[in-house]
Amino acid sequence: MYNGNISETEWRTDNTDNNLKHYVYEFDPLNRLIGARDNIGNYNLGVYDGLGNLTGPVAYDRNGNVTGLTRKGHLDIGGTSFGNMDVLGYVYDSGNKVLRIDDSGSDAQGFRDGTNVNDDFEYDANGNLKVDRNKGITSITYNHLNMPTSVSFDSGGVINYVYDASGTKLEKTASNGTYTEYAGNYIYENGTLQFFRHPEGYTMPDNGDWRYVYQYKDHVDNIRLSYTDNNGTLEIIEENNYYPFGGKMRGYNSNVSSFGNSTAQRWKFGGMELDESLDGAMGTYDFGARIYDEWGVRWWNIDPKAEQMRRHSPYNYAFNNPVYFIDPDGMAPYDCCGPRGVLDHTVTFTVGLINVGRAFLDLPPINIEGDATDDWVSGDRSHTSEEDKITVVVSDSRGDNNDTTDAPTTFIDGDAIGQAGGYARSGKDLSKRSKGPSKTGPENKSMARDVAETGKKTKSGLETGNNAAGTITAANQKDGQQVDTVEYNVTMWKNGQPQGGGGDYGKKNAEKLKKQFLDGEIFPDLELDSVSVKKAHNQ
Repeated sequence: MYNGNISETEWRTDNTDNNLKHYVYEFDPLNRLIGARDNIGNYNLGVYDGLGNLTGPVAYDRNGNVTGLTRKGHLDIGGTSFGNMDVLGYVYDSGNKVLRIDDSGSDAQGFRDGTNVNDDFEYDANGNLKVDRNKGITSITYNHLNMPTSVSFDSGGVINYVYDASGTKLEKTASNGTYTEYAGNYIYENGTLQFFRHPEGYTMPDNGDWRYVYQYKDHVDNIRLSYTDNNGTLEIIEENNYYPFGGKMRGYNSNVSSFGNSTAQRWKFGGMELDESLDGAMGTYDFGARIYDEWGVRWWNIDPKAEQMRRHSPYNYAFNNPVYFIDPDGMAPYDCCGPRGVLDHTVTFTVGLINVGRAFLDLPPINIEGDATDDWVSGDRSHTSEEDKITVVVSDSRGDNNDTTDAPTTFIDGDAIGQAGGYARSGKDLSKRSKGPSKTGPENKSMARDVAETGKKTKSGLETGNNAAGTITAANQKDGQQVDTVEYNVTMWKNGQPQGGGGDYGKKNAEKLKKQFLDGEIFPDLELDSVSVKKAHNQ
């Protein structure tokens, strides 16, 4: 899509069913996934009519918690019959903790709704799940890092976990006698090495020798295909296909070869281990920092970095857009397919919940203003954005370096910085606001348009001997259309000379900018989702 969301995925494997399959995705104005339609209609997320129109989308509350979800799928373990596998309704407390999930679909597959008539879930003082009556979990004990150390079931079964001081899992012991050791990439079960992982898949012992199993992962690190060399012939060991939020599909290409390792095959969604201890009673993914329930679409725990993502529920998965965002360790999502930069060292941050999102939630619009520090720029920076977020990229590279040849190098003053961001988001014809033609590729009208308002060095900047210069550009800006990304290319000035550039000095400046953003020195009133320093590719 023009705003960066993924509109469709297609896949085909040389398996028993080698037909081309696809998912078509739909999103709300806040970029949250509300529907996914597959090509045969057996695995839809959301309710679709006979013409393919979404009539029952995934529903969210104002905090981003799922309130309603319908999922079509297999009604038996073999995947021979299909229908409404899950029709879920969520009940929350006054905050973000789900108290009960009611399922009027099939309880045999997908989300398993227990027989209890009271609340399904209870939490401890830190917001960690401690009771899940649907799974028969009667108590969960956590350590100081909010990681589970013991899970007890009403059947009498118990699972115990051991971690090192940093929170890395070392051992798992189930009361049925299964003992698993995690020694880095080496996984042992009941004292016997099962496999060790490597970037291409895993290697397992094989009758005194070693068998190499290769894995294909998709763009969000889901393990989709495992295969090996069987005497010169490639043999598929296992194929996995997933609903957007992680549940595994059944009904086609479900055959599993004996050439694989059953322990290694527990690693699936997001490349993480599906904990199937006690004959599947657990049924959750261990992401490292948190435990994820793929059928309930909820984390067990609050996001450890929740303060950096305050507009999102601390229990949501991947900003409710699992098609685009990856959460590699349960700490924080990041985009799978973001644009590659053209500058040396950049500081990237996302500001959140502005006017189109607030209007969608029946909230009044906001106007973001703030005073800059003398080390940066001066002037009033305000915008009235019409999308739910803007991404601003701040660069420390020189205006005369060859790494900015594809970007405009117009100088702007402090007053124009925030204004140009707002202009870029409005979808108006912005060419009249620029005092020069766009230098971002006039041969392609869909490329970025120069929307910066030209100005001279600010008075206060000259007085302190520091200034900033740069350009705000709107990526993928088409006439009359809104955009998702605004890039702000900055040259730092001191005593009338540009500072920055590549190498250690440029990195030092980028780190300084990162600290200023984190400390709120540059845009004090912006709600920052994240700040990071990265080295981008030159073009």
